[in-house]
Amino acid sequence: MAAKNQQGGRINQKRRTEEALVAAARELVAEGRMPSVAEVADAALVSRATAYRYFPSQAELLSRVLFVDQGIAELKKMVEEGMKDPDASHRLDTLVRAYLQFVDRYEDRWRTMMSYIVAQGCSPLPNGDPGINAGRGAQRLVEIRRALEPVRDRLADAEAARLESALAMCAGSEAFFALRDVMGLGETEAEEVASWASQALLEKAVRDSASAGAAARKPRKPAAAQTGSAGGAAARSRRQPR
Repeated sequence: MAAKNQQGGRINQKRRTEEALVAAARELVAEGRMPSVAEVADAALVSRATAYRYFPSQAELLSRVLFVDQGIAELKKMVEEGMKDPDASHRLDTLVRAYLQFVDRYEDRWRTMMSYIVAQGCSPLPNGDPGINAGRGAQRLVEIRRALEPVRDRLADAEAARLESALAMCAGSEAFFALRDVMGLGETEAEEVASWASQALLEKAVRDSASAGAAARKPRKPAAAQTGSAGGAAARSRRQPR
């Protein structure tokens, strides 16, 4: 009984620590700031080492603060369901649609976050921590690679890397704002265009890799035979009457 109570006490303490960090982060965001994990730890009177155990990056912390647990859980559930399919096209379609629907559901909060994302760029935070985009990019790459697993052995390394970078433009908040704000598309049409673009990129990458592989496997004439043929042609040319 004592051991069980002790375990329950530790769980409650962890929950209180996490809640204190989230509450402190929300207060700082309400003041118009996008705080680092270290700044939130200081505000919550929690050691920085402890704070990093709960939120290893600024991106994870702010996602929890801005998009609430339920929204993140719904996004993860939709993505995980899509990844169960053995077809890369289906996986990719699910991933792209899941992200666009997630941004649409929390559009106002995403607009707030995007203003800081654009201003911060790829620079690290003043304390040396990686910024928001480092965490976003890493997570997006993980999901894109999972979607491409069924066709990865059909892609050359260079082609796979190029495809991953191209698909990053389709699966994320950037695609949402480009299609909705810049192009003026509605929710459904924007989703369809992003999905179409991702499928076109996938098909082209697979096709290009197949073509490159076929060209590499195509037999070539031996160098000696080519030389002999050229030499014979030259000899016949010399024997022609003038």
